[in-house]
Amino acid sequence: MTLLGYRPARPRRLSGQLTAAIALVAAAAVWGATFLVVKDAVARMPVFDFLAWRFALAAGLLVAVRPRAMSGLGIQGLRHGVLLGLALGLAYATQAIGLEHTPAAVSGFLTGLFVVFTPVLSWLLLRRRLAPSAWLAVLLAGAGLALITLSGFAVGSGEFLTLGCAVLFGLQIVGTGEWSADHDSFALVTVQLGTVAALSMIASLATGKLSVPDSGADWLAITITAVLASALAYTIQTWAQTRLSATQAAVILTTEPMFAAVFAVALGGETLGQTAIAGGILVVAAMYLIQLRTSTDPHMGAAPGRTPDESDRPGLAVIGHVPEHPLVPAGHPEVAAH
Repeated sequence: MTLLGYRPARPRRLSGQLTAAIALVAAAAVWGATFLVVKDAVARMPVFDFLAWRFALAAGLLVAVRPRAMSGLGIQGLRHGVLLGLALGLAYATQAIGLEHTPAAVSGFLTGLFVVFTPVLSWLLLRRRLAPSAWLAVLLAGAGLALITLSGFAVGSGEFLTLGCAVLFGLQIVGTGEWSADHDSFALVTVQLGTVAALSMIASLATGKLSVPDSGADWLAITITAVLASALAYTIQTWAQTRLSATQAAVILTTEPMFAAVFAVALGGETLGQTAIAGGILVVAAMYLIQLRTSTDPHMGAAPGRTPDESDRPGLAVIGHVPEHPLVPAGHPEVAAH
């Protein structure tokens, strides 16, 4: 190969990872910014009604933008999209039910424990080991999350349901990381969001009836969250995870409650205490540590399942045996803006 036009592989990969990390932070910022919109909307209408209309509109928008995207997905891609949608939809459901018996701040903290469950699930399902520095980043993110959201703690049925929600979010992140590189990200997200919409409609009908919003404020909230927090943000997440490991993504996504707190102060008139500020610093430190680890290790953060030594590792087919499987922003009192 001549020097003309030669580009070393490593700098190109690292640049792609940095771009993906920045994009994922932007998605977390969108979820954090739309929290106030979600909070106001679910105070006026049933949670599952809101989710059903929001995700149906989001999936419909993606179909309208690229109507032929799913034609090349294939049976396996369709199956993967449905499994991710089941995980995401069931996470929303378990969080919503758990919130009936759990204080909002505790629910936010427990939901955010997906940052801990993600590497554990990655190890259990995919036999992927983490370096000590990555575990340290996970612990820092978890501690920061606790400082931002947690003011009291008790264990009951609501807490157990919310822990299940965090596990489901961890599965969604691990599954996205494992499968996003094998399929068209846009098509995979379309199937995923459509599945969430279907599950939400079923839940809404099971608990009463699916009502049509009758106010402009409700439709505005549905539209904002459908376009920005669903269609756009989940497409960004799926694309970013073709370049980042599941653990990296989980740590980066813990910035969401930090953004939610910032927007709550700026737009909602709330106050931010020193403890929450300290938590935000820990989350940022965890992000820096996980990205520093990536920049010094040429193997960490590569597209999942793409390195030669991982070719014989078990994939997520095991998830196919889990009948109930989903990212709700930590610290979101009602429903994650995710």
